[in-house]
Amino acid sequence: MKFVIAVVFLVTCLVFLQTSAVTPDELEILITHSRDCRAKTGATVEMMTMVVAGFFPEDPKIKAQLFCISKKLHFQTEEGEINFEPLTKRVNHILRDSEKTKIIIKKCANKKFSPEETAYHALKCFTEVGKINLLTA
Repeated sequence: MKFVIAVVFLVTCLVFLQTSAVTPDELEILITHSRDCRAKTGATVEMMTMVVAGFFPEDPKIKAQLFCISKKLHFQTEEGEINFEPLTKRVNHILRDSEKTKIIIKKCANKKFSPEETAYHALKCFTEVGKINLLTA
């Protein structure tokens, strides 16, 4: 069963790869970061497949996973502060529209009461409002 979920996850990533600004090398980095973070957070492939597909269950392991990945991508510091420069650069690379990028960053990149909540709500907002998933784009 886990193999099937892993295949679904990979296929989902490949579909996004065809329609996004992510390169094969970047996809490999994202997969490696996800694997490394899952070992630390206890999040499962099944959980992360849901997130990649745009579903965001309220689960502490998912929130920890997203914060871990956010740190590895330099979108947040170890303390949980938002690194606006790399985040803005990545969002603008995907959208290719600096005005839309500014609007989405302002709406979505807001500090919450914990680093994990910040990462979770930001990614959820980028996916729902900006129609971009930073885990696959």
